[in-house]
Amino acid sequence: MKKLFNVPATDAGVDQLDWAIRLLIDHGAFVPAITLARSARGVFEVLLQRVQTDTAFDSVRAGLADRGYGKLDEVGKIINAPSNFLKHADESQFDNKSADLQAIAIYETTLATINLARLESGLTHECVRFVNWIDENHPEMWVEPPRL
Repeated sequence: MKKLFNVPATDAGVDQLDWAIRLLIDHGAFVPAITLARSARGVFEVLLQRVQTDTAFDSVRAGLADRGYGKLDEVGKIINAPSNFLKHADESQFDNKSADLQAIAIYETTLATINLARLESGLTHECVRFVNWIDENHPEMWVEPPRL
């Protein structure tokens, strides 16, 4: 007999994000980290849209468009090009030969972590570890370090 499980969307996203962080930090496995973080980001984006809260992607996309990096939709396509390539082998918008996979993994994990924080679900131990890892290994990424 099959055993069925009820997995709330938030729990599924958290599990994906935690594994993305482990793969990024502990194993340097950037491609699976990107795909898991992007999937978690997507779950959290749907949940945030249900409660009419801006997503991290919306904020980044709008900020870049406001600074003249392109129209809103164009900026969004550029931002999503790496993960779309990994999901659909879509080479039309992404040069996979010059990609910094670690930077993309960090970016996707950061967006998913911000989305989780915006859901007010609390950050997991892995999310805190990720923020601390960024603070230690890539402090140039912070405008100001986050308070956890």
